[in-house]
Amino acid sequence: MPDREWRHVAEDGRPAVVALAPRLTVNDATAALAAAERDEGIAAALSYMVAPALVEGRLVPVLERFAPAPVPVQIVYSHARLLAPKIRAFVDFAAPWLGRRLAQA
Repeated sequence: MPDREWRHVAEDGRPAVVALAPRLTVNDATAALAAAERDEGIAAALSYMVAPALVEGRLVPVLERFAPAPVPVQIVYSHARLLAPKIRAFVDFAAPWLGRRLAQA
């Protein structure tokens, strides 16, 4: 089960899996980070989600040498001759916002 194993990069650079027996299982990153901030365990999260908590000292990074390689963020949408205004508005807002947030992480 995906929530019962930790997929990471081993010290030799190869993918590895460790079986887990978690005390707490959640399906929401915010809940996982809140639990980590209350010293209820560790959580895997995207860098932009934890940046404020790291800066403020509410969380500290652990197991960094086992972190997977970063994955680029992309905004994709169906190619259309006339793009719906709400899609254009979202892309115009989200692209620079994500760029700033990811640069801070």
